[in-house]
Parts: sequence; C-alpha cells; structure tokens
Amino acid sequence: ATVKIKYDRTRIPSGYTEDDIRTYYYDPAEKHWVALERVRVDKKEECVVSKTTHFTDMINGVIQAPESPQTEGFAPTMMNDIKAADPTAKLNVIAPPSANNRGSANLQYPFEMPPARNGMQPSLGLQYSSEGGNGWLGEGWNISVPSITLDTRWGVPRYDQAKETETYLLSGSMLSTMDDNGQMGVAHRGEKMNRKADRQFYTRQGGDFSRIIRKGDSPANYYWEVTDKQGVKYIYGGDGAVVKGNVTDASGNTHEVIAEWKLKRVEELHGDYIEYVYDIVDEDVRGGLKAKAAYLKEVHAGNAGQEPHTVVLFDGNKVKQVKNNNARYGFLASSNKLLEKVTVNFQGETLRSYAFDYKEGAFHKEMLTGVRQYDNNGKEVSFQNFDYYDDVQADKGYVPFKDDSEKWNTHDDGLDAGFINPLKAVSKRFSDKPTALGGTTSSSVSGSFYAGVGVVDGSPWKSNTMGGSYSYSSDTSKGLSALVDLNGDGLPDKVYKSGGSVYYRPQIKTDNGEVVYGEPVKVKGISNFSTTKSSTNTFGANAVVGWDVLTAVVGTDKSTTKTKTTQYFSDINGDGLVDLVSNGKVYFNHLEFDGSGNAVPTFTLSSADTPSPIIYGGKVDTSVMEVSKDEQAEAIKNSPMEDIVRVWQAPKDGTVSVTGQVSLIAPTDDYDADEYQKADGVRIAIQKGGNELWNKTIAKGDNSPYSAAVSSVDVKRGDRIYFRVQSGSEETSNGSFDKVNWSPTITYAGESNILPNGLSSTEYKPEDGAIYDVNTSANVENGSSVEVRSAFHKPVTTDDVVLSIIGSNEKKDSDGNDNPNYIEKTVFARTLKANETFNGDSLNISLENTEKLTNFSFEISSTSNVDWKNIGWQASVTYKDSANVEHTMAVPAHYKTFAKALAEGKPYLTTATETILVVSPVLTLSDNSINGQVTLTAKTEDALIGKKSFNI
Repeated sequence: ATVKIKYDRTRIPSGYTEDDIRTYYYDPAEKHWVALERVRVDKKEECVVSKTTHFTDMINGVIQAPESPQTEGFAPTMMNDIKAADPTAKLNVIAPPSANNRGSANLQYPFEMPPARNGMQPSLGLQYSSEGGNGWLGEGWNISVPSITLDTRWGVPRYDQAKETETYLLSGSMLSTMDDNGQMGVAHRGEKMNRKADRQFYTRQGGDFSRIIRKGDSPANYYWEVTDKQGVKYIYGGDGAVVKGNVTDASGNTHEVIAEWKLKRVEELHGDYIEYVYDIVDEDVRGGLKAKAAYLKEVHAGNAGQEPHTVVLFDGNKVKQVKNNNARYGFLASSNKLLEKVTVNFQGETLRSYAFDYKEGAFHKEMLTGVRQYDNNGKEVSFQNFDYYDDVQADKGYVPFKDDSEKWNTHDDGLDAGFINPLKAVSKRFSDKPTALGGTTSSSVSGSFYAGVGVVDGSPWKSNTMGGSYSYSSDTSKGLSALVDLNGDGLPDKVYKSGGSVYYRPQIKTDNGEVVYGEPVKVKGISNFSTTKSSTNTFGANAVVGWDVLTAVVGTDKSTTKTKTTQYFSDINGDGLVDLVSNGKVYFNHLEFDGSGNAVPTFTLSSADTPSPIIYGGKVDTSVMEVSKDEQAEAIKNSPMEDIVRVWQAPKDGTVSVTGQVSLIAPTDDYDADEYQKADGVRIAIQKGGNELWNKTIAKGDNSPYSAAVSSVDVKRGDRIYFRVQSGSEETSNGSFDKVNWSPTITYAGESNILPNGLSSTEYKPEDGAIYDVNTSANVENGSSVEVRSAFHKPVTTDDVVLSIIGSNEKKDSDGNDNPNYIEKTVFARTLKANETFNGDSLNISLENTEKLTNFSFEISSTSNVDWKNIGWQASVTYKDSANVEHTMAVPAHYKTFAKALAEGKPYLTTATETILVVSPVLTLSDNSINGQVTLTAKTEDALIGKKSFNI
C-alpha cells in the first residue's frame, strides 16, 4: 500500500530541501520512529508518497545531522574555562524591580539552600510587593508558601453540610469542579452541587494539567492531594497544617470547619521529599476573644526512607504594634507576629542563617529595614538594607489634620429632603439639607404584626402568654449630593440632583492655590447617581411566665436584611472618567464642551466616544448576573405582592351596576428614568366576594382611559365589591409607576331619593362620602406643657360638631405589661353648632398637663353623620423637653363617624300648608341589658331642623 502525506515547505530547516523529507511511522515495539520506503516527492501537491505496511502514527520530517566542530590545534600547556575569583559568590544580590501589568513594585530575596537530588531542595525566600499589605515580615514583605484557601470575595462561606458552598483558591488561582451532569461550575454561581468524597477540581486557567483531588467528606476533615504532570505529589492540609475554627450555621448548629490548607509535603516519584511543619496558635484579640493563626516553623528535605538532610528553622515571637484580625472565614483569623530569624541546617550542622531588622513606620506599622546573612560560625558575611519613600513624612512627626484648614465653598444650591417638619432650630443639626460632603434622601416603609394566646386567669398582666411576631421594613436611599471627580481632572467636584436632573460644579484651583467651585453645569444622559435598596424581615416568638407582677420572658428573633446598590459611580473602562453603573448597565462618561467652553460630562451606553473604548470581541459571561432561584423564592415569600384594594359594602339588598373610567397615570417630569425602564404596567379588576366580574391589563406607557363597568349585579346587605389594582400578574412584577386614576360609581336599580348632606340613596361615589382617616397621637415628654396650634374649617352642617383633645399616659410599662395607673380623659372640647361656620388659623390651645399625660390625640365627632369631607382640623403640638429644646410635630385628627348604616330611612315630603312637624319616636329594645344614648335627628338636605337624645 502507498500513503500520501502533505508537508509545509516553509517549515523545512535551513540548509535542507524538499528532497530531504521522509515519512516516518512510530514502531511501538521498538519505541522509536522508522522511515518508510519513499516512492517520490510531489512538489506540486506538496506531499510525500511512500510505501507502507504499517498503519500507526505517521509524520513527515527531516533528519538534521549535528554540525561538526572545527578542528583546532592542541597545546598541552593551554588552560581553558578558568574563571576569576568572585567575592560575591553565594551572596544574594537583589535585582531591581521590573515593570509589570499590575503597576506594582516586586522584589525577591532567595535563601541559599543545599542542592538536592532531582531538585528536591526547599525553595524559600522573601518576596516584596508594593500591593502586599501587612505580611509576616512587615509592610509588603512575606515568605510565600503554597496553600489552598477559601475565596471570601463573595462573602463568608456557609459551610453547608450537604451542598458545595465554598469556592477554593490554589495559590491565588480559582478552582472549579464538575457536577453529576458533567457541567463545570463554582460554588458562588448557579445551582449548588451535592457534596461528595474525593471530588476532583480543576484550575480555571489553561495549561496546568495537575490532578487536584479533595480528600475527606465534610468541611471539617478535608485535605488535598495535587499531582503535577511530572508525577510530583503535593499534600495540602492534614494534622498540624490547617487553619480551622468553629462556625454557627443558619440552623443554630455549631461545626468545626477548615478554611486554609497549608502545603504539608512534597514527594517526587523516587520518594525524595520536602516536609513543612507549622505552629498553629490562638492569638489574643480582646475581651477574651481568640484568633487562629498558622506560622511556618520548620522545613525538612530528605531522600526516600531516610532522615532529612536539610532542616530550615523559623523563629519569631515579636508581636506587631498594629494587629490585623478578620472574620472572613466565619471565625477570627490573624497573623500578628514578626519573623526574626531563619536558620539553614545541613546534616545536623548549621550551614547559614538570616536575621531581620525592623523599624516603626507610618501609622505604627513595622517596616523591614535589613537582612543580615551569617555563615556557619555565626559571622556576618553580607547584608541588605532597605529604605522606603516616606509618603506621609513619618520621620518629621505625622499630623493627620492640618492646623490651617482650608475652606471649600460648595455653594447652597437649594437642596433639601423635603421634610414636612425639619428641625432647623436645633443648632442646624437636624436640618433636612445635605452637608458640604454630600447627602442622601431615604424613604422607608415598615409594618409589624403580633398575635398571642394566654391563660384566662383574670390577671391584667401579660403573665402565662405566648405569641409570635413578624415585621417588615423596606428602605430606599438616593443620592442628593456628593463630592466626585466627574471631569477627570483629579479634583472632587460637587455632584447633585435637582429638579429631576443631575448637575455638577467643577472644583477649580486658582493660581494662588485657592479652591473654588464653578457655575453649575447640567450633566447629560443620567437622572440619578446613587440608589441603594434594603429590606428586612424579622420573625419572632416569645413566652411570658410568672405570677401576678412577677414575670420572666424568653424569646427569640430571626432577622434577615438584604441590601442592593443599583446605581453607583465607578471607572469601568479605566479612562480616568467615572462611569455610572445603573441596574446592570454601564453609562460611559465622556466630555463634551458647550458654547461657553464648559466641560459637560455626557453619559451614554456606548464607550466608543470615550478615551478608552471597550472592544467587544467575545461572549459576555452572564452567569454572574443570574438570580438564585432559592434567593428569589425567599424574597417573594418574605415580600409578596400586595394589591391596592378599595372596598364598597352594600348597605341594602338590590341590583347594582358599576360604571367609571380607569387610566394609568403618566409619570411627571421629575421621575427616575432608570426605574421607569422596569415598569410593567398594571392589572385592574372588579370582583364580588371571590369572583372577578371584570379585569383589564394596561401596559406601561398606555395612558388611555378605559371603561370599567359591570351591570346587573345582585347584592345582599353586607356583600362587598372590591376594586383591585395589581402591579402585575407575575410574582416578580414590580410596583414602579403603577398609579391609576379610577373613581368608580355604584348605582342601585330603582327610585332614587335625596338624603341629608346631598347624598343619593342609590348612587355611591368615593369622592362624595369617603374620608381619609388616621387615628394617631403625639407623644410628649412626661410632664411637659403643650401648646396646640391649629387651623380649622367648617361650613354649615346638618348637626353640631365637637372638637376634642384626648390625653392619656402609657397603657403599657417598659416591660410590656398593662399599666394599672392608666388614664385617658378629654382635656379639651369645643362644640360648634350646626349653623356655625369656622374658617381660620386662630384655634390655639394651651394645656398645662398637670397629670403628666404623654399622649395627645385629636378627634372630630357629631351625634349623627355630617358632610365630613368638608370639615378639616390641621393641628400641631409643641412642647419643650428636659433640656429645654422645643419640639413640634403635626398630628392629624381622627373622624368619629357612623360608618355602618343599620337601616335606610325614607324622606318625608312636606306640603306647602304644613308649618309644624311633630315626630314621635317609637323605640323597641330586643335586650333589656342595653345601655347607651340614642339620638334622633330631623334634617333637610343641607340643614338640621331638630334633634333629641335618649339615654337608655
């Protein structure tokens, strides 16, 4: 048989031609390549044709003959390769740092070790990085020994006993693993994998073909075996080579877990080894707390089956002045000692040693100033000294704040949070204006619920009860002003929001060094610059046991808070201009110039106009933005969708129809454009009981009016019709821009009569009879006198109106028990006759508060229903606390109405000749134990004719 294999002419070695190419096959028995019998070289097709009886691996190749050395004459007295004496031999000389892609300065100082077979001598030395932080040898210096650690960039590890919840780093390189379906993944992304023993991991960077096996079956006993492609085995962890501590999981159970696995042993194929020994200690923090620390103690190197020939000892008990402790692993860890000496022993004798000198630098941090090398007799043979650039001039005495402060006038741009009652009089500390450094506006919504059961023993106390509680709060904070370098000149500009737009005042340094802020410039492309949202869910349970006033309370609360920042400044493309990250999108900043030459920061979704455009050449990994299904389900459970519902209750039997129009209200000029992108419209529904009678879905941006009508609905007295506004039909629908304009009218079939206060007996409109009522009180300091300033308006009404101020002390004591000395009384009352009108701001009242009442509420009442919507009482309470600081708070009035009609009367139509009307009431009691007052009123449509009260 013949075989034809192509070749590449450009890869023929210099000095050879196509005629030198032969085809070779691999002989597995002989374990070398054998040339085939060549038939010809087809130079046109660029292939070699050969005869073959073998069908193994084949290649085309050229056998290069080695070059022959030139012939030289030999002289017996000639000496070659004799080097001159080098006094610096075996003395470490540190090479200067070279440039790298991180912008950091790096140095290495290797320790000289005795050579060993197959390179199995310890590779140890000092490493310096200007980004290294506080290490074992002070600021920036450390001894790097490979280890496997937990990656805490995504938060504290959970250490779940059944699922993979930890991400690992091998000497700083992230490890991934494979699930049961063959899909690669890491613990902080996607679905959680089940734990299993002897799981294999892989480096995420190509080119490393090491076999990485995690041994053990739980976070408490894992250790690692790593085998490289040369067959060298590395053991990480095991007894004496781990950093471990105790953590408490979400269920309240405490477990011992491992967070760091130090390199313990390296062993090559022939059994030669290197062993690492560590000192695992508990370091004092404060208050009795301890932190876990691991320090390299000894390193042993030896041949297979023999005692170590090389032993390296590490000594150091000096404690740093500035101690660093962290709890990123879920328990406290530290590294607060300094290395003082390294000794290298060979075959039981000291070979050389290294000592380290330190000094105190800026901020009380230790700085390595020198390394001294000693020979086997303890004589110093070399030294290295280190000087550092004194950025803060610590040698001259560091002063954190200048004695002569600078005054920056960022201008008053009329910014405030819009408080109803800003406390501006209290040394300006509680004003609603932001400071010169910046400010945010926050809005909060919260609610709580408690339910309990107890023994009915006649006791007024809370003893022998138990119950549960739930509370929810949601907060949204938006940036009002901030100091940010927006134009890229390195100076912090004033950035603020006003009237739905973002402006900035550039900071300018004058020729004489004075700092001033320029005129405001409107920023293009963004309407907000900072938004943070958080929600808290709290579940609790408690039990109260005791007798009479002696009680003991045991309880527990579980609170979960989630915070998400959806808008923030960050220089994404590294061009020196801060960009805006908004809801997962990046708005890139570039400068344009207006007609006056002002730099106008302009934000767009494209980076093409920026000095550093991003080239989109690959697929974006969206897995980092994937929402966890478990987390989303928990959020939906804790914060379910809530509809806005208006309820009408039928006052009588009959048949009704519903009419009206509904429309989605368009956003105003001052609105958050980014939030509007997430709006998803509303769903409107009319239902009776549990049955929907009509519904309509209105999409975002559709502001057209739609008819919302149903007819011929049979109702019984007490039936309810619900008018429901839903944020959407999905669990994940949001409540953004879901305001609607909807005023339904309900009409009974049949004859209509005019009732007092202009109401109809068959037609019901929200604007005719609905009032918005808040029953709350003002809480004042115990014993304080109270000044009430109020505005009251009242037209002619169909009954007398009574204004009352109700005062009381606390119903409960500080332990939550009933107060036996509770008082509630009317401290002010004024009656205004039906035909009396009042419209002014002069209703001011002084209350001495001799009974030390702490709560004051305001009430509007009458003996019958009047036109409540035309009566208003806007009151505020002012008092002084024990520090003589005045406090003022607004208190809405409570309307005491008769909301439930027991029967509908019929109007009596008088004749022109009737001048006197006699009304004779007939009262029938179904229960002789009834006590109270009944008032009979006679009214026209808009006036009171007469009334009579009866005490029963």
